[in-house]
Amino acid sequence: MELNRLTGTNRISEEYNLLNDNADTIEQAFEESDASVVGVQQNLDDHEADDTRHWTTADRDKMNGIAPGAQVNSVTSVAGRTGAVAVGWTDVESRPSSSVAAIDAAVTKVGGIEAGAEVNQNAFAQVNNITASSESDALTITGGTGISVSTNPTTKTVNITATGSSTPGPHAASHLEDGSDPIPLATPTNGGLMSAEDKDKLNSIPSGPPWTWADLEG
Repeated sequence: MELNRLTGTNRISEEYNLLNDNADTIEQAFEESDASVVGVQQNLDDHEADDTRHWTTADRDKMNGIAPGAQVNSVTSVAGRTGAVAVGWTDVESRPSSSVAAIDAAVTKVGGIEAGAEVNQNAFAQVNNITASSESDALTITGGTGISVSTNPTTKTVNITATGSSTPGPHAASHLEDGSDPIPLATPTNGGLMSAEDKDKLNSIPSGPPWTWADLEG
């Protein structure tokens, strides 16, 4: 767009028409610019509305790299063999050294283990103050005075028998007057333990000639 230049030494009245021409030129330029903008917008609208899919350069390069007639996930060979190939154990890379049967046996074994199972524990944890020291520790039961111990491996039973030859333990206090199994006190007609009262009487008798029962009771 080229505008007329005014001459500074001329009068405004002499240059007035040049100003009008410049205004017309500017207006025409705006009209042409608006038409161009409208045209560009229309092109964008048409481009968005049509059915053509517009690809990026990367999409076009990817498509150009696909061989003609290529199929989706089409395998042409397995381990260098074509056609219907049966893949065996030896065809598996990074396979374990164990055979299929050994692996199946291991899977069966693991499947037979209950959830939460632990490794073998001690046969017994503790009996009184005896603590097991290994998973297969043994506990031996022995007899004592008047007690015999016998076992029956067939029935897996232990028999503990009192033989009657045991040494009695202290039990005198149980037979006194206030014990759990008191022996009756002696009377003129029945024998028994001496009472404390009789003992006092006996101690009060002076030594001397033989005394009668009446003397003792008096």
